[in-house]
Amino acid sequence: MKMIIASDEKENVKTAFIKALSPHISIKHQELGDIICGKYIIERKTINDLYRSAMKGNLDQQLSRMKKFCDEHEDHVGILLIEGWKMDKHSTRVQRNIITKVEMIVSAISAYRIYTIPSKDLNDSIGIVKLLNELDGSSIIPDVRGYKRKLTWNEKIEFFLQGLGTIGKVRASEIMGSHRTVMDYFQWVIRNKKGTVVYDTLTKEMNKI
Repeated sequence: MKMIIASDEKENVKTAFIKALSPHISIKHQELGDIICGKYIIERKTINDLYRSAMKGNLDQQLSRMKKFCDEHEDHVGILLIEGWKMDKHSTRVQRNIITKVEMIVSAISAYRIYTIPSKDLNDSIGIVKLLNELDGSSIIPDVRGYKRKLTWNEKIEFFLQGLGTIGKVRASEIMGSHRTVMDYFQWVIRNKKGTVVYDTLTKEMNKI
């Protein structure tokens, strides 16, 4: 199946895709997404790109357009492909801190009901796109983080908490049961000065205000 790469993608990215997937690649101007692969509309971002885009508000606009298009065309699927999200034992502390912020962002945007797929690097992304290109309409997207159905308010909050460093799924459920709102929990963390990633992240962001 022919794939389309947006003409405004970085030159090294286009070159890598063409080298790996030619002759199945064409370069065209795209109004939506960086890569079109059959029914899949893929927005590709590095973790640094994602963080900057979220801070500037561009991410909200991009994902809103993608969600609107997919809602109007039920045979299409929106995917956010995030390079550098996968951590391993060799990840530095700086990389881990950035990834923690990315997980917070991804949890917060779960309401868009767009699949988010983690990727280690550009070569990993190319492999994922190649796999998606080989899937038919009945196939399940592998290694997906995110929800497709619309979440309830409490589910959104719990999913957001799961993305915060040091919490995870089990702890998120406990927090939801012992604190009336998520802000109650954040205030409790700050009052008790817990030396955790959650505390460090919250106080750092609050000091910017």
